[in-house]
Order: sequence, then C-alpha cells, then structure tokens
Amino acid sequence: MSLSLSKRIYVIVGLVLAGTALLALVSWTGVRQLANASQKLGEVNLNTVSSLYDATVLFEQQNSLLSRAPAQTDLKLLEQMAKDYAALDAKLDTELAHARQLDRQGALTEKMKTFEAEIPALRQAASNVFTLAGQFQQMEAASLMQTNVNPRVDRASQRLTDLTKTALQA
Repeated sequence: MSLSLSKRIYVIVGLVLAGTALLALVSWTGVRQLANASQKLGEVNLNTVSSLYDATVLFEQQNSLLSRAPAQTDLKLLEQMAKDYAALDAKLDTELAHARQLDRQGALTEKMKTFEAEIPALRQAASNVFTLAGQFQQMEAASLMQTNVNPRVDRASQRLTDLTKTALQA
C-alpha cells in the first residue's frame, strides 16, 4: 500500500504533534513535582528557622530573668523568677527537640550538639545564682554572674546564632 505524498506529510506532522504533546505532558508533570518538592523543602527550612528563633527568644528571656536575680531581695519574687526560669528551660528543650526533628538532612547536628553542650553548666550556674541571691549573698551572686554565667551565656548565644545562620543556609 502506497500513500500519496500529502498523506505521508499528514502522518509525519501528526506524529510530530503527538510527540510534542507527549513531551509537554512529561515536562509539565516533572516541573509540578519539582515545584512541590521545593515548596516542601522550603517549608521545612522555614519551620526550622522559626523553631530556632523561638529558642533564641526563650534563651534571651531566661537571661533576662537571671541577670535580675542578684539584685532581687524579695524572696517570693526571686522564687517565682527561679520557677519561671525552669519553665523557660523546659520550653527551650522542647523547641530544640523540634528543630532537631525538622533537621532531616543533618545539617544542624554538629552545631546543635555544640550549643546543647553549653546548657548543663549554664543551668547549674544559674541555679547557683538563684541560690546565692535567695541567701542574700548578692555580692557573691553578682560575682558569679560576671565570672561564670555571663561568659557562658555569651558563648551559648553565639553558638545559637551560628546554628540559626546554618539553618538559613541549609
């Protein structure tokens, strides 16, 4: 069976159009999947940064309470400040755990460990400051703040800032 020249051209043009439509469909599907994956990755990254921001706010609130402790002479208020500090500790731990959970790629693991390594000594020093202030040893509490707590707070704050910067770049 021999096709005329015009029919052959129609067949060739039809095949080219069908191939082009198939290629467009495959490309559209791929672009859509890529856009969805990119959006999901962006949401995870933004959630991680948001969680680290919340952790930073909690950390700064703790430091605010702690820095006021040596000057406090009202025992009830000092006791409430210590309780608030402990409550902020629990919230900070929750936020850090949430950020760790969102870090599926492991980009923050080392910096998270470095920051978390500062926390136990800082908590112990904070407890000592509250104890000394509660015993009306304001000079000793202030001295402990200057020599022990403030350098630890500065280091931990810098590590938390580095952690947030890393999360923004991930």
